[in-house]
Amino acid sequence: MDDEREEARPTLEPSERLTLELIAEGLSNREIAEHLGVPVEAVRASFGAVFAKLGASSTLEALLIAIRRGLIRLPPR
Repeated sequence: MDDEREEARPTLEPSERLTLELIAEGLSNREIAEHLGVPVEAVRASFGAVFAKLGASSTLEALLIAIRRGLIRLPPR
């Protein structure tokens, strides 16, 4: 990641943050959809928006960027 991407501080919607936090807990897209009471397609769309905002190309990269920037926190062990 370059400095410009590191310094950018995108704003994630609360639902986008929650989706990332649930992924960090190990939930699948289907489990997240059930937890939130939304279709799986809505979860996928949320991830598309998160990837675009963070400049990430994978779920792992999105999680790492979000954690490093303080956008989400890892769940307690």
